[in-house]
Amino acid sequence: MTETQGLYGPIDVRLLDVRTPAELTFSPDGSRVAFALHATVADVGSYPPSDLYFVDRNSGAPIRITSGTWSDRSPAWSPDGTRLAFLSDRITPGHQLPYTMAVGAEPVLTANLHGSAEVVSWSRSGDRLLVLGADPGCYGLDWSARAVRGAELTPDPSVVQPGGAHRRLLEIDLASGDVTEVGPPGMSVWEFDGDPDGIVVALVSKDPSTAGWYRSVVARLDLAERTAQTLYRPTWSLEGLALSPDGRRAAVVEGYSSDPGLLSGSVMIVEFADGTTTDPWPGLQTIGLVEWIDAGRSGTRAATGPGRRADGSRSTEPSTSGGAGTCSSATR
Repeated sequence: MTETQGLYGPIDVRLLDVRTPAELTFSPDGSRVAFALHATVADVGSYPPSDLYFVDRNSGAPIRITSGTWSDRSPAWSPDGTRLAFLSDRITPGHQLPYTMAVGAEPVLTANLHGSAEVVSWSRSGDRLLVLGADPGCYGLDWSARAVRGAELTPDPSVVQPGGAHRRLLEIDLASGDVTEVGPPGMSVWEFDGDPDGIVVALVSKDPSTAGWYRSVVARLDLAERTAQTLYRPTWSLEGLALSPDGRRAAVVEGYSSDPGLLSGSVMIVEFADGTTTDPWPGLQTIGLVEWIDAGRSGTRAATGPGRRADGSRSTEPSTSGGAGTCSSATR
């Protein structure tokens, strides 16, 4: 093979070496960015691996902080910026569990879960994690759509009872490792945002099946009482829930287009005080991501990609405002 053929070989072969950065998250002071770098295919098994990296904004050189044949993903900075929480299936392929680590140190498993963790975030105090866990048998929300697996081997044949597998909101005490379910009983939690020391909002449904995702509502959760107060019941499907920095309202994408992870639609702002909803960009129905930007915390909660400012003009950078924060969107 000539040197030219090596550089410009078959496209299908070269695509196997593509690595895709995703799940970018800024440290609280905005000085560092952590992200996961995902492989396209798995060399071993059927779960593509991914590693965690971080970049210091002053240096610009990515530094790999985890590596292996497993999947490390969904990094989240602690409130003081000294640690990362993330999800990994390094014990059992496909079974994601929550870990924490100081940058440069070894990861520490925070708790074993019967189901698989899908989302992780910190409490404001830094002593607890909120984790969204899917029971074994739940329909997978990623592109593979395969059923969620648990820590144990799946029996053959596998028997799944209709309505028995839920997505649950869990709280993990980092000192003791105790796991407590804090979501509303009998409901599936599809997304959440907020702080267990303050306000938590979520997309929830009574139907735990995938059909429930299409009919979820915006609700405010009381973790102590395990109750859900419905704030907004949409016409179409919801995705991408984001709590404002002042905790007074939430933004969410509502649309009729496509499946979990691929929804496009309009932005709806839900006011907690009176339950009113507004669309800040009427007629714009191709939004796939919405986030809030707090001018007091540079570099955090910023949306990327082409969007629109509040005055309707196009922008590829996050806009800012004071106080309650500005809502920024990205189109698909």
